[in-house]
Amino acid sequence: MKQKLPDVPPFSYFHSSENSKQPFNTDMMETSIYEDKPCSSTEGALRTSYREYFSFIREFVVSRWEQVVDILVSQSGGHIPQIDVVEIVAEKSGSDYHPASVRFVTANGLISFVANVATTQRGRSRLGMDFELLEDFHRRGVGGFLPQPYLISSQREFAQAESEDSMLMFLGKWLDGYHEFHLTRPNGGSDLPLVVWDTDDGLKLVSEPQSKEIYRQTAFILTYYFDLTDFREIFPWHHAAGDFVVRLKPTPDVKLVTVRQYAARIQSDKDFELDAREAALLFMCNLTIRNRVDRLDGIGDMVWGPRDFLEATVCGFFDCLQARESDGSVRTGFTSALRSVCEKLDLVAWAQLFEGTLESFNPAAPDFDLIETHLPDHIFEVFRLFSKD
Repeated sequence: MKQKLPDVPPFSYFHSSENSKQPFNTDMMETSIYEDKPCSSTEGALRTSYREYFSFIREFVVSRWEQVVDILVSQSGGHIPQIDVVEIVAEKSGSDYHPASVRFVTANGLISFVANVATTQRGRSRLGMDFELLEDFHRRGVGGFLPQPYLISSQREFAQAESEDSMLMFLGKWLDGYHEFHLTRPNGGSDLPLVVWDTDDGLKLVSEPQSKEIYRQTAFILTYYFDLTDFREIFPWHHAAGDFVVRLKPTPDVKLVTVRQYAARIQSDKDFELDAREAALLFMCNLTIRNRVDRLDGIGDMVWGPRDFLEATVCGFFDCLQARESDGSVRTGFTSALRSVCEKLDLVAWAQLFEGTLESFNPAAPDFDLIETHLPDHIFEVFRLFSKD
């Protein structure tokens, strides 16, 4: 016998601060959700208010109430939980999405989801692909590093999402206990430790061993999704955009929150057909650069991560290839053969590989000058990392 569908509970609205959620008052509801951050889109100021934003999320949930309850049941042991209130918390503003947590307060605790809301033309254009890619990875049983997607705006809503103030969204699994991390510069010093934006307990400076492990896992995840047959990979991704999150306890555990695109970035040219080993080498070059780039505190100037992050990146890359050998998705001996190639490359060969990588970057990108400035030292550090001298 089908369980009776519960009534829609009341909704409450909050914004996320450093270590707590704060309620929206009437005046705040009329402010715009747009926040002009350095990493934001330059499409122009949005005029969508928080009242419209929250109303849109609420209507999405209410209009799909039976489907939402089915998801709640699947996470509650097969029984419909008693839902006291639904809390919608505006978490942050990004260049593509304005995510909110949707928290169902039940008699047995919280069940939380993420509402990824697209408000810009670029965000709306990417939303469907992001959802489909996440869904496909989970359907194929390889979505362990990614949030589970559940519900998305309808085809009719996508067709009507042409006006500047329109919104689209999808509802996915909220990664409880996971938070953004960024490079920081305490007291204006020269060191660049990692800070985790723990919205439950406040900002947390991360130890050096934990930081290295976080960047090792980042490289592991991206390598896990690098297809050595057709060279598809998850790209673009950005630490500055908070694409990766971490749970620190009991030990660091990293997840990737979005997949903007899954395609072959590395292409063979008409005179030269790449093999898997060559493609993996080029993938690693790009990975070692990108994993060192961030914005200071997530919103400030572009900064270049320390050498330890390079070592952690290379470690994560080879750890993942070795793990994929063990599960049969990479042929036996591939990892050791590739490492042997890296150890035999001289400085000139590394310079040519990285210069070719740099040529594939957009010179107008905000991180290009930073990468170009640090690339000579980076090339030498990679060479020394593999050198046996």
